[in-house]
Amino acid sequence: MAKKLNNALPEKVLLLMQHRRDKILASATDLLSSPDNAAFSLRKLAAAADVTVPTIYNLVGGKTEILLALQTRLVEDTEKGLQLLGDEHILDIVDLIISGSIDSIATNEAYYRGAMLAMNELRQVEGGSPEYVAFFKRVTALPIGALRKAQKLNLMRGDIDPNLLSTQVFRQYSAALSEWMYRQINLEQFRHRALTSAYICLLSDAGDTLRKDIIARM
Repeated sequence: MAKKLNNALPEKVLLLMQHRRDKILASATDLLSSPDNAAFSLRKLAAAADVTVPTIYNLVGGKTEILLALQTRLVEDTEKGLQLLGDEHILDIVDLIISGSIDSIATNEAYYRGAMLAMNELRQVEGGSPEYVAFFKRVTALPIGALRKAQKLNLMRGDIDPNLLSTQVFRQYSAALSEWMYRQINLEQFRHRALTSAYICLLSDAGDTLRKDIIARM
């Protein structure tokens, strides 16, 4: 119903709504970049974006939807990179997913740390919302196609379901991400741990040729 109403709105109104939505997300980025984690609230966001709290709900949603909208940009950048890579080697795909995301985080560490800490706190309070579950599935699906292709090419034995392998790679990445979020490791240590853990996951199903390639990279 909402989609039909949006389609019926004049173009100028739609452009104004998009402009306000972009401004809300940009203001959220600024607030999350603040060293004060308590700076992010819908009331403060409304003041920063010069809109009302109901407008935020109407155009983006609550805190969870705002944080997911911001983090989805990181996933979209990775998906675009995978499209450009095309039929590359499984290790190059994994490197792109992990190193590419960390390179993006490096462009604004303060913001990404603030956004991920805020999301982590919300999950602990609210649990996994349907929106977060869908986001999690989208992220874990990133290397599945490359894993299936590697099995078809006999680079991997095919003893382990690609969905399971992909999920384990993401869980290991998340563990390293958590250490970085809480300042236990720096970005390069994050990169090293995430890549090493991913390679170890791949070793569990790797054929002889891929095993040698993985060991060489490690």
